[in-house]
Amino acid sequence: MKLHGKTDPHYLSSLKRIENKYSIAHGAAILGLSMLQAYTQDDAFLKVKENLEWAAKCTHWNKFSSIASLGLIFKNTHKKDHLAKFLPESNAGDGVNHYSNGGALYGLGLIYTGTNDATIVDYIIDKTTNPTLNQNEVVMHGACLGLGLTAFASSNENVAERLKDILRASTSIMGEAAALALGLVFAGSNNESIISELIATAADSEHEKIIRSVCISIGLISFQSPSLEFLENLEANPIIKLAVPFYLACAYFKSANPMVVRKLLKLSNDISNEVKRAAIMALGFVLYQDEKLISVIKMLLYSYNPYIRYGCIMALAIGSKTTKETLELIWPHLTDTVDFVRQGAYISLSMLLQVATNQSEPRLADFRKTIE
Repeated sequence: MKLHGKTDPHYLSSLKRIENKYSIAHGAAILGLSMLQAYTQDDAFLKVKENLEWAAKCTHWNKFSSIASLGLIFKNTHKKDHLAKFLPESNAGDGVNHYSNGGALYGLGLIYTGTNDATIVDYIIDKTTNPTLNQNEVVMHGACLGLGLTAFASSNENVAERLKDILRASTSIMGEAAALALGLVFAGSNNESIISELIATAADSEHEKIIRSVCISIGLISFQSPSLEFLENLEANPIIKLAVPFYLACAYFKSANPMVVRKLLKLSNDISNEVKRAAIMALGFVLYQDEKLISVIKMLLYSYNPYIRYGCIMALAIGSKTTKETLELIWPHLTDTVDFVRQGAYISLSMLLQVATNQSEPRLADFRKTIE
């Protein structure tokens, strides 16, 4: 990737036009830079003084995300050195920035995803037990995500025990990351013990962020492991009803199961907008690359409810092939009356057109003009 990277310098320079006073857009621009350079090990853009000064203006959680995104550029290099100057041991005097520290620990997870590298796992666990760090929710948030990614799908019990300790005794920000990390570590394992502990945590928690992460993790752990009995138990638990669409999306991925499609359509009428949105997006997973997806989404795409419209747009991006019909269905929502629906349209079209050329897809040129 380093030798064959063909990132257009024009787009790198274009990102700098986004000023840091628009903090969300500035943070998104830095993430976009990392995605453009993903896997290439090419951080030359950030080595130019004026570019580095522009990137360094981000603060707080944008700082966290921007440092973590370096893990995308150096993904699979399996070298901690790329993030060394941002890791906790680099702190000196008044120069401590916990957002950089937390982002760097998250970035390590991106570099070492799925390796279950014992050195990195031990290193991050050590940081979570350090009394000068383990009371800081930003650092711990990054550490949990780093652990989850590094030990992805490994069922590493040492990692699990540490994450469970953090989940039991933490704030919503730490607990959110710890619960999600448990789902990453046990992804596809269908580990009933971990699922039971997560459900018990949700029952005892008052934090919406933790409950949401528990629901996502239940889906991850149950990937392609469907069980009607377990589904019935989930449906009977109102505290984690958001887990139902996530479970159906993962357990019945690419199955095109008619019963599951009916359940998701029924959930699209739930009183909760978040459940509505998740249910429609789940259709993209269940009907992945299936011709029936478009016909199902067409029935809902122009709903009065913006959460349903957003779900439809993302379901098409996730599960449909890049066809003229798919693009034509999403395109009008670039001018939707609701901001987050417009956001979803931009994201979904970017996903569908990311490997297109002007020759293969004439709409690409129009889309580029729109985002410039």
